[in-house]
Amino acid sequence: MGRASWRCSDQTDETEILDAPIVSLSYYSKLSTMDPWLTDDATTTSGNNVFAYADVIAPQGFTEGDFTAETTSDFTFDYPYQVDQVANSYDNRKAAIVNLFYMNNFLHDFFYDHGFDETSNVAQLSNYERGGVEGDPIEAQAQDNSGLNNANMSTPADGASPRMQK
Repeated sequence: MGRASWRCSDQTDETEILDAPIVSLSYYSKLSTMDPWLTDDATTTSGNNVFAYADVIAPQGFTEGDFTAETTSDFTFDYPYQVDQVANSYDNRKAAIVNLFYMNNFLHDFFYDHGFDETSNVAQLSNYERGGVEGDPIEAQAQDNSGLNNANMSTPADGASPRMQK
């Protein structure tokens, strides 16, 4: 997926989308548990830590008309950002979903060994019998239907899925 970079000087403020390599991970390599992000038979951006999707149609939550990103080949979600399309095009929404899925999983694993684990109420579908209440992966909603510039997150008690709207 493309990544944004910017350069700022006294006279200019330029933004350019650069090509980014495909990242291949099944978990963050420095995580002590090596818990996988997806099952071996997964085909969408729905895993143990995160369920990422485009919430494009009311009501709130994953309902008819909303969509996930599907694998484009074995264990691969390859949806480059399309600079020639509007940000909320179908293709670019798929790229946003994959980005949310990756970043949420990476951050989940990054913070895990620093104490944000099951006994600290981390959001996960399965807690692998390590305590806490399971069944609560983060619902990461790409380009939520409620409008622009409205990023927010709700964090209910353990056992209920946190909701991230971007």
